[in-house]
Amino acid sequence: MSILLQDNLWIPPESRIYKLAEKMHTTQERITMQLLILLIWLSAISIIFYAFFRALTLTKKIPGGLVKQSWKLLYYLIGLLGVGYLTMPLFSRLPETSRDFIIGVVSLAGAVFILKVINLFYKIIKEVGL
Repeated sequence: MSILLQDNLWIPPESRIYKLAEKMHTTQERITMQLLILLIWLSAISIIFYAFFRALTLTKKIPGGLVKQSWKLLYYLIGLLGVGYLTMPLFSRLPETSRDFIIGVVSLAGAVFILKVINLFYKIIKEVGL
């Protein structure tokens, strides 16, 4: 495959200019993708901390008992997920074993969080009588 320049001037694939242009194109794609990933991470971090502070304000309004205990666990799991999200932009600098460990912990916290939310809804539905 050749590159078409101005005035129908073709650059053959074996030339140095072609290789340089190809390298610049892949570098530009990589930078664009890294910026997109960073934007997604920053959005996730913002959303999880918004949820964390919403959960904090709700914790003060929930009366004691089983519901409050469940809510506190959810609150702590949201915090753990937030800390895990904060480490994600640093993943490229971490050793592979550390990355795998953090991903495992965040995934486990997410799974436990989902399970606790579902169980909490089951308890609420049972209490309401649905």
